Amino acid sequence: MTSSLLTPPVRTTPATVSAFFKGTPALRPAAKLAAIDLDGTLLGPDRRPSRENLAAVARLQQHGITVVIASGRHFDAIAPIATQLSAVDWYVCSQGAEVTHADRKTVLERQYMTRTEVELALATGDQLGLVSLVQVPEGTITDADSSREPQLAYHDSINGRSSRRIPRAQILERQAYKVLWVGAPEYVAGLRHLPEVTALPMQALHTEHGIFELMPHTVTKANGLTRLTAHLGLSARDVVAFGDGENDIAMFQWAGASYAMPHGHPNALAAAKRIAPGGAPENALARAIDLYLAQ
Repeated sequence: MTSSLLTPPVRTTPATVSAFFKGTPALRPAAKLAAIDLDGTLLGPDRRPSRENLAAVARLQQHGITVVIASGRHFDAIAPIATQLSAVDWYVCSQGAEVTHADRKTVLERQYMTRTEVELALATGDQLGLVSLVQVPEGTITDADSSREPQLAYHDSINGRSSRRIPRAQILERQAYKVLWVGAPEYVAGLRHLPEVTALPMQALHTEHGIFELMPHTVTKANGLTRLTAHLGLSARDVVAFGDGENDIAMFQWAGASYAMPHGHPNALAAAKRIAPGGAPENALARAIDLYLAQ
């Protein structure tokens, strides 16, 4: 954990929020690009965007701010959600391993694990009694039998589509973005402390209940956004980031402004420059956006 995570976040006050809703004049937002996480941020507990969140994203766009989805999800799992928004042209996918236009004809970045890293991650998952999946450009693949592994159904319900089963030998021949382990949530929550995991020469993140992810240290949403903003002629100071998880920490620290959802991971809340006002989790992003627009 970096020392910046120990810096107390700036919390909002009721006066700040009430001033906005009373119509206090606000300056034009400084950001030119908003990077928005999906699970736990745009999406509520039901894995859907609320009407309030969709309307708030539209308000950002009305201020001339380009909206970008920045998610750990694969492109295929981002696209159906992003199309519910207006004019979202760029995605930072797979924790930043892929940076692509929405039509996927222009791909700015693809970062892959080495075959040795994938093999080691899969072998360690086997050793720990976990089911492994692998994200590749074409989708998510596994050598596990979904009929015998109920955790695969849990992953697929989050991902929005089923993983494809192929033999491990074929998996190792593919270019992989990341390896995902799935298992019992209480067991997965403690994986980061196991010596088998801390010894791995790669980044390890607990991203969802029952899901743990492994990828190169260079793969972060911040690095993906760095590539995208350079392409767009922008910089970190032009970006406002919204998220809730540990995989958003690098993005929070990099962006000129950052807002964590109040129900988010404690480390994410500590890393964000501001925290959205409390309330229902399905509308937290709307409250964060309104707070930002009121600054």
